[in-house]
Amino acid sequence: MGTALWSLWDSRRAGLSKPVTRLGRVTGFVAFLGASMLPDLDVIPGVLTGDLYGFHNQEMHSLFAGLMVALLAGLLFGRLRHRRFAGDIFAVTFVSYSLHLLMDLLTYGRGVRLFWPLYAERIPAPVEVFGGLRWSEGIWYAGHWVTVGEESVFALLLLLCVWAYRQRAKGGPSG
Repeated sequence: MGTALWSLWDSRRAGLSKPVTRLGRVTGFVAFLGASMLPDLDVIPGVLTGDLYGFHNQEMHSLFAGLMVALLAGLLFGRLRHRRFAGDIFAVTFVSYSLHLLMDLLTYGRGVRLFWPLYAERIPAPVEVFGGLRWSEGIWYAGHWVTVGEESVFALLLLLCVWAYRQRAKGGPSG
């Protein structure tokens, strides 16, 4: 998901008068991928305390947490770069974060606390698309490869949508 968002972002930046350097493109790519993984930072205290369920997929997997993280990223990184990028950084972070929540929402048996703190209950998946990881089965559980395949297909579909969008913006395949 981060890759598809980065591709859209990169095509938007291509229209700027100042050319984007290779380092700038790599930095943008890493930023999108990193932002899409931010909700899973709650794994760290879970692993450190041995209570993965008590920490992972809890409050960090909410739109409120995504909003707070995006605001913080926009304020911090927007100031480090240029103020005009603060809104862009906020948008990149929030959209990437929210797409992660959507994927977790569509994962079998998971659900997310999407509207925490207003509504603390987990919202179950309306349609279960992804199998999810079962760490209790061990790291080499064969079902993990199914999840990797499902998420890879999802990422490819997003990239295909981005490619189609870019082709349309150019005026067609020959454009």
